[in-house]
Amino acid sequence: MTIVSLVKTKARDINFQGQFINDFLTDNIPLETVVSRTIDSIEFVGRKTPLGGHRRWMNVSNMQCPYYGQINWLIHKTIGSVKKM
Repeated sequence: MTIVSLVKTKARDINFQGQFINDFLTDNIPLETVVSRTIDSIEFVGRKTPLGGHRRWMNVSNMQCPYYGQINWLIHKTIGSVKKM
């Protein structure tokens, strides 16, 4: 069984998702475009934050620190895009 989970911060693109899933299941995604899920740090608002220990990258815009909390964030180009939420 293969489970594919897609996460996007904006509106879904059903056509893209369908094509991506098809390409994934048929091994048509070039390996040079794949990024490892293992990362040692993230850059956020001009700061490089190391991961490991109590800091884990969980998903798009989401970092978890077990027993200490979790942060989620959104990045907007304009104040107008914030007000539309």
